[in-house]
Amino acid sequence: MVDLLAVGDVLALHNPIVVTDRRAHLDQPTFLPEGRSVLFVARDEDRSDIYRYDLSSDRVRQLTRTWEDDESFPQPVPSQRAFSVVRRDQRGRAQLLSLDFAGRNPSPITEAVREPIAAYAWVDEADVVVVTAGPSPELLHVDLGSDEVEPIGSHVGTAVQRVPGRRTVSFVRQETPSESWIMEYDLDSRETRRIAPTFRGHEDHVWTPGGVLLTVDRSDLRWWRPGQSKRWQSIADIGSWGVNRVLRVTVNPQGDKLALVVERAGGKARTMAAGGPP
Repeated sequence: MVDLLAVGDVLALHNPIVVTDRRAHLDQPTFLPEGRSVLFVARDEDRSDIYRYDLSSDRVRQLTRTWEDDESFPQPVPSQRAFSVVRRDQRGRAQLLSLDFAGRNPSPITEAVREPIAAYAWVDEADVVVVTAGPSPELLHVDLGSDEVEPIGSHVGTAVQRVPGRRTVSFVRQETPSESWIMEYDLDSRETRRIAPTFRGHEDHVWTPGGVLLTVDRSDLRWWRPGQSKRWQSIADIGSWGVNRVLRVTVNPQGDKLALVVERAGGKARTMAAGGPP
């Protein structure tokens, strides 16, 4: 984890610490609403489970133990003391479920999506946007109150995020074989607009609470301010920290901490880096 400092229009990183350096494949960190706990995925051999890291106690706890199923994309459920996951069984079915913070009492969130779910983003407690799995992924808006499903677009990646302060989501759409863009979709107007181009081989992105878009280009963390930026600006290249590339990045709701999953230089071990107060 790393502290994210903002001085005017300047963003900077400070005080990196390592949360876990397991040899397992670490992925998909996400902060809980209080901003001091992180859920993440750890894959050992053929299965993945959800873990929780608490900054105050500096402890990592395993929340789920599913011997036959795969779990991915943990996120807090809006307005509930629960988190959601995509759970894929051995037959390839992938469902969106909620669980309590002991990792128990799984409950389907929606059964309206017929295709397996690859990724998703909560917009609010009544709306979720999902990406379907398969050779032609689609982006769908699911109204949980009515269970109505509305197609948003196709040729999309698995990176989908809620945009802070608006009823919109961002996602990545491949425009040509060599060009992809981060797009924004408005659930009320049903309009889609371009925001920023992606870097080749990396579609992961995240928003700060103030509406600044973050992504990475290998080990270089970049920012973009929609409506103002003309090109991606560098916050910091953390290659000097012994990092080969950043695989995932997420920011807490308070906007002062980042959680990073990185690949270390000279090896394949993945480390989740974290930060404490400066």
